[in-house]
Amino acid sequence: MVSAGHTEAELMGQSTSRLTPAARLRLVELVQAGRPASEVAETMGVSRSTVYKWLRRHHTDGVAGLRDRPSRPLNSPNRTDGPLEARIVSLRRGQRLGPARIARILRMNPSTVHRVLTRHGLSRLAAVEDSRGDS
Repeated sequence: MVSAGHTEAELMGQSTSRLTPAARLRLVELVQAGRPASEVAETMGVSRSTVYKWLRRHHTDGVAGLRDRPSRPLNSPNRTDGPLEARIVSLRRGQRLGPARIARILRMNPSTVHRVLTRHGLSRLAAVEDSRGDS
């Protein structure tokens, strides 16, 4: 059963969790219909705290609260700062240096340099040549 105004297709999505967004809505509807949370939890194969979590999200955000949320953090306080990233990219493009050499020059960890280069699509030397128009 899907609530008024929302199709099952709107609620379905890629999910690796036990409950799909449509099943979460069904969970909410069962509790709202008067079934005890513990009974709904047992029926759906989840814990009572999971039932209460989805009830709380539905209460605060409506049906949108039942959708999957990204697990990516909202901020990364330890991410390499912009000017340093620009310097890494500049060394890669200008002098075609590898991550280990750039790391030595900038006194950084090579894996950090590699991560920055990957983020900018420059982890392979061919990508540097393509961006310069070399053949």
